[in-house]
Amino acid sequence: MKCILLSAGKGERLLPYTKDKPKSILDLGGTNLMEIWLKKVKKLNLDEIIINTHHLNKILETEINRIINKSKIKNVTIIYEHNLLGTAGTLWSLKDKINDDFFVINTDVFAEIDLDDIKLNFLNNNLNCLMAYDYRSDTNGCGIIEFAEDLFINKFIEKNHDNKPGFVFSGILIFSKNIFKLMPFEEFSKNNYKGLDTGYHVLPKILKTTKGFKIHGKVIDLRDESKLIELKKYINN
Repeated sequence: MKCILLSAGKGERLLPYTKDKPKSILDLGGTNLMEIWLKKVKKLNLDEIIINTHHLNKILETEINRIINKSKIKNVTIIYEHNLLGTAGTLWSLKDKINDDFFVINTDVFAEIDLDDIKLNFLNNNLNCLMAYDYRSDTNGCGIIEFAEDLFINKFIEKNHDNKPGFVFSGILIFSKNIFKLMPFEEFSKNNYKGLDTGYHVLPKILKTTKGFKIHGKVIDLRDESKLIELKKYINN
């Protein structure tokens, strides 16, 4: 199994903090989200960890190399995206490189999740996708999940919705290696899959074979200054 750590975003909602530093490596009191996720993923002993970069890529790559050298993390591949491809565009651009089931983790989210547990849950079920979720009273800017029986996902509403309490996608999922065969997305291939989005284009086509995995620990989406302050306080305490 492999893992893709998505970390190419510009973090525009976190300006001016992200003017000189990508949001995945903003200081949280001696650590950052990239370091937190790399240390978590290291414990899984995966075949490869792939990290995409774009915004301030040299600064991000320097920090990634510092982390992997300090923590002795092997099999890390850094891929620079000249143009932002979108959450699923990155995955599909790598489809010839990924030959196994794979994690996808957004590195702008802090989540107290047992990655071994979600991996085991995925392997024990015949799924195309297992999506981590949590409950939030404020769902602004999040993808809302509505469940059918046995935690299969009945409906996924990406971001444009009424801000009502509910279950939301936590930014962590596992895809089956068969996903690329099921959805070739040929209309995006001519432009290196730029603009292909997980919430809008991928998930609606596989809902019947996608289940939810509840995160019982703390989840903080690093989407604005208030969340950055909240996350710093939480980690320091």
